[in-house]
Amino acid sequence: MPDWITHAVAAYFLAYGLKAEKKSLVVLGGLLPDLLTKFTVFFRYVLPPDELVGFDIFHTPLVALLVAVTIAPIFAYDYRKSVMLISAGIASHFLLDSLQGPVGYMFLWPFSWKPYTLGIIWSENLAPLAVTLLIVGIIIIRNIWLKRLPR
Repeated sequence: MPDWITHAVAAYFLAYGLKAEKKSLVVLGGLLPDLLTKFTVFFRYVLPPDELVGFDIFHTPLVALLVAVTIAPIFAYDYRKSVMLISAGIASHFLLDSLQGPVGYMFLWPFSWKPYTLGIIWSENLAPLAVTLLIVGIIIIRNIWLKRLPR
């Protein structure tokens, strides 16, 4: 699965492309499905193991969007814009996750229990992380260099 750095950077680039005022909301949306997944650790101690069946309800678009609608009022920003920006980040997250193989995600849950994947990037492949870090490094160095130029 793409790591958190990849999700955050991809969401930031999406926010930059959308010219979003609150880029942090898009980045939050990009990380939200994985952050929600961490809550299932609690349930692993409460529910019997056979109740979990390896299914993570928080890592589905429907539930992630419901959470986006629920948490949007927390931010001191227009509610509709908050939902849209968080949703854009969620979409980037699931787009990246759809590239992962060999396992898939139940993107159409609760309408379908079939996992989907394109299987382009494998979980053990560190190349996406290396490329992401290289791009981020180049952008940071470029921005530092541009700030030093006289205006």
